[in-house]
Order: sequence, then structure tokens, then C-alpha cells
Amino acid sequence: MRKICRLALERIGLAVDSAESRAQARDLLLRKTYDLVLTDVQMATPTEGVSLAEDVKQRSPDTAVVVMTAAPSLETAIAALKHGASDYLAKPFEPARLEHVVRHCLDRQRLARELDQERTLRKELESAYAELQKVEKLKDGFLARINHELRTPVGVAVMAAGALKGELAGAKALRLWAKLDTALHGLDAIVEELVLHAELAAKTFVLELENADLIDVLKGVVERHRPLWEERRLTVDLDGRGEPRPLRVDRRLLETAISHLLRNAIRFNEAEGKILIRWSYGEQVTLSFEDTGIGIPEEQLAQVFDGFYQVAEHLTRQAGGLGLGLATVRRIMEAHRGSVTVKRCEPRGTRFTLILP
Repeated sequence: MRKICRLALERIGLAVDSAESRAQARDLLLRKTYDLVLTDVQMATPTEGVSLAEDVKQRSPDTAVVVMTAAPSLETAIAALKHGASDYLAKPFEPARLEHVVRHCLDRQRLARELDQERTLRKELESAYAELQKVEKLKDGFLARINHELRTPVGVAVMAAGALKGELAGAKALRLWAKLDTALHGLDAIVEELVLHAELAAKTFVLELENADLIDVLKGVVERHRPLWEERRLTVDLDGRGEPRPLRVDRRLLETAISHLLRNAIRFNEAEGKILIRWSYGEQVTLSFEDTGIGIPEEQLAQVFDGFYQVAEHLTRQAGGLGLGLATVRRIMEAHRGSVTVKRCEPRGTRFTLILP
């Protein structure tokens, strides 16, 4: 019987070891781990095969055990299953029956392993997600506290510096004041950026919707930034298609999103470069900003909308900022049920596109 079983199992591609006694079987189990053990109930004693099943489960809980018997009974089956057997074979049996039972046990074992792995992975993912949520909560809490701890004193400092200008005399004093004023306004802009980012993340945030003309908003932003792009001798071209229509938006936030993208196109452009701003009215309204700068590496495009992410350190050191601008733009667009995309242009440059429903 042992040889017949071995041949049948080897025929279906299984590697098989055999033992003549419980002692030999235990010795093999000490040296190797098996996927399945096939044993007769009656070895040296009438129930030694059942005891072997128990040995197997104690040493290797994941190993399947199939018990064979020439005298099948309910009591024998219950005893075998109680001691860890996975299935039961009544002798005599055809090789095909043996193959079926073994395949079934191995498949069930494989599925159980996959299920355990999935459960473990799910627990790890849940744990990682919980940690991420904690970090996000701490970060958002920190950003929210900036509103109370920094916004007011920085605002007071800016106003005080403005009042101080009229009290100063002499070129040196005015030069020092100009540096102070520039630094304070830069700090004020950073604080406002942090506060807005935190506001957009808050569950209580509500859009202040109104009808707005996209082209009017856009031209206003472009004109306010004229000193910046003229200083770098950039050319800004506007081009539009489709029949304009009013948009239901939060005008302040739309201006913020447009300002961020325009400033990026100015800061990261080459001197005497070009900025092309296109809009299109259709089922959706799109507004794109294309520059002629060095562009963003393809492998970094997916990360540019992450908070505090900066593409090129040497460039961002020159341009300033915390790396929150594009993350803020994405949150603004998502709040409007829209989106923002980025694409590398050839041979150089980057195109950002706002999409509004």
C-alpha cells in the first residue's frame, strides 16, 4: 500500500518520503517540514496512526494530515479529525480517489495560507494607516495652531513696520527698513499659506460660492503679478476657446489657485522665457499654465501635489516657499469637485491644468 500511494502521488508531481513506523515518521518530521502526511490508522497498534496525526500537528500545525483505514467507522473518523486529521480515506481506494483527496487538502492548505497572509497584510496596513492618520492629525493640528500663535503677532509686526517707515530718516535706515519689511511680508505670506492649507483640510471648511467670470479673475491675477514677470522679462500670452459662462466658485480660493500656478510659472521659468495661459469652455472648463522652464522630471510628477514636497532643492531655495502651493491648489480644486493635472512638455517646460465641472 505504501509503494502504491507513493507512485500515485509522485505521478501528480509531488516529492514523497516514506516511513515504515511512527518512530521513522517522527524522525523525518524532526528533520523536515511537510505540506501533507498520509498515514494509516493502524500501524504497530490499532490507533498509532491517529497518535501520529497528533504528533504532526504539535510539530507543524500547518501540515495537512490524511488518515487511511480499512475499517471505517464514525468513531474512528471522529477520533482522527479530533487529533488533527484534515481528511479521511477508507481502504481500499482507487489511486484517483487518493489523488483527489490529496489535491483537495493541499488546495485547502494553500488557501488557508493565503488567507492568513491576507489577514496579516490587512493588519499591517490598518496599523500603518492608523499611524498615518495620527501623523496627519498632528500635522493638521500644528497648522491650525499657527493661526493662533503666529498669525496675529506677525500681522502686528507688519503693521508696526509700516508705521515705523514714516519715523525714519537717512538712506541707511531706510535700507534696513526695506529689508525688514520684505522679510516680514515673506513671513506673513508663509503663515497665510499654512493657515489656508489647514483650513482646507478641516472638516468644517465650507466654500463661499458665488458666480464669477473666470477670464476676469484670471486677468486680475495676471495684472497683479505683472511686476514679477516683467522683472524677469517674461512674455505672458493669453488664449481662450469656447463661449464663456459664469462659474459657481469660491472666488478667493480660485484666485489663490491661479496665483500659485502663475507664480510657479514665473519662478521656475528661464529668463526671457514664455508663459502661455489657455482656457477652454466645454462640458468642463479648463485653465492651463505652460512655461518654458527646465520642467519636472517624469518620475517626480506624481509627487508634486504632496504637501511640503519640493522638486528641485536648488531651485526652491532660490524661489522660496514651503512646498505647500501645489498641495493647496489640489485641495482647492477637490473642494470644487474639480482636479488639477501636471504634464512635462517637450522639449522643455511644464503644463499645469485646472479642471472645473
